[in-house]
Amino acid sequence: MTAPPAPTSAKPAGVKRGHFFRRTAPRTSHQVGREGVIGVLEGCLRYQVLDPSSEVILEPGCPGLIPPQQPHLMEPLRNGWLTLHFYG
Repeated sequence: MTAPPAPTSAKPAGVKRGHFFRRTAPRTSHQVGREGVIGVLEGCLRYQVLDPSSEVILEPGCPGLIPPQQPHLMEPLRNGWLTLHFYG
């Protein structure tokens, strides 16, 4: 499944509640065997994996891999556009 491009300031179609705004977001993860790729077309996002803990800034040309069942959060840092692709 590929979600259509969406602004980084809004939750893209198909994204579960809890991905954006780290201060209030619960942990979220994807189904068993389903991984995703976050592609930033413009702007930037902070992508945080919660267990094990890591954090990366995603920008155009620097996609983020979302492993299955990996608790994570996303936070927009600069307005722009992103795409999400899910496999499995």
